[in-house]
Amino acid sequence: MRRILYVILAACMCQSLGQESRAQLVQVGPGFVKAPFVRVYHYPDGSSFVRVPFVAVHTPGYRMVHPYVAPTDCNQMDWGLLSQAVRQRSAQLDAELDRLPEGKTWRSQLKTSEIVALVPESMDSPPPEEIRHQLRQILASYNAPIASPQFRGVASLASFQRLRTALEEYTTPAPQRLRRQLLLAAAELSRSVAPLSTGRAWQEYLWLRPGMPLSWDKAEEAESPPSRAELAHVLSRFDAINQSSEYRVISDLPAFKTTHERLASFIKLPEQPSDMRPEELPAPTPDTES
Repeated sequence: MRRILYVILAACMCQSLGQESRAQLVQVGPGFVKAPFVRVYHYPDGSSFVRVPFVAVHTPGYRMVHPYVAPTDCNQMDWGLLSQAVRQRSAQLDAELDRLPEGKTWRSQLKTSEIVALVPESMDSPPPEEIRHQLRQILASYNAPIASPQFRGVASLASFQRLRTALEEYTTPAPQRLRRQLLLAAAELSRSVAPLSTGRAWQEYLWLRPGMPLSWDKAEEAESPPSRAELAHVLSRFDAINQSSEYRVISDLPAFKTTHERLASFIKLPEQPSDMRPEELPAPTPDTES
């Protein structure tokens, strides 16, 4: 009888110890540490420091994997996503107009079917100049002065406004659009490094601070864009940071990757005239009484 009690007591103790061991299993980055009184410290570069009685373990930083999230703002979309957005939004507006009493007239005036026919379903490049100019002519009717209560009602539709935004972005000349996207990414990078103790130094090194070539205030200076020599110089800095494991905290930032890619793409574009003022829309077609 005593032997049976000893066996039961030993089994209970083993089970208790097993539960205690599992309770001390702590995940640290990609690995595990098993010890009582565990203290784990995580750092921004992905490294970890583990402290337990008589034990101290440091694991080096590792690259964080950021899942891809498709942008919802037209000015952040690539050409493929933007062309899809134009087609989808045109179809949505067409469906809404079809439910209105004078929907046929509005569909004809706003040329929703023509837009879908002109925009390729999947084309990851700017539209040809001929197509772009045709779409600019159509866009003029979306930006025409509101001349009647009926038009004000149509213009207030969310689908109308979303399509107008997408059309404006899609018909923007490629160099002008890429430059704006570059400066938007650089502005986000500037905000990302600002909280760091060395944030101001990084902003200066990457030319992100106000007045520097990649600062957002340069977006309004159409007459004096940065020279290719200036951009090539700052691109060499981005390349060096990207190739060095020492600066992984910076190179792993999503805004750094986006700015680096857009900067490299912008430099590859053919040299543009110094005057990069926004293109003027053509005069809209005069309204006709229905």
